[in-house]
Amino acid sequence: MDGGTKIGATGLGAPMRRVEDRRFVTGKGDFVDDFALPNMAFAYVVRSPHAHARIVGIDKAAACAAPGVIAVLTSHDVIADNIKGIPCPGFPVAPDGARF
Repeated sequence: MDGGTKIGATGLGAPMRRVEDRRFVTGKGDFVDDFALPNMAFAYVVRSPHAHARIVGIDKAAACAAPGVIAVLTSHDVIADNIKGIPCPGFPVAPDGARF
């Protein structure tokens, strides 16, 4: 790596023994998309295709009128309703001694 960065036995780029691969490559793994719960809803995040674009308005009328839509939220709605971040409890834990 440039800049004199050294990677040891742990950390970014280090090989890591994976324990979940066998079940996925043999078709025995479970994915979030495989589960269906009663009254389950789905969320979609739509982002601007333009980097650093300034969004001056969002017309959500068509999306709100679509069949099955529960809510359409913009950043203004999230702020007004004091909605907090969405936790990601499934994020992998780094091994002891890992440096990032």
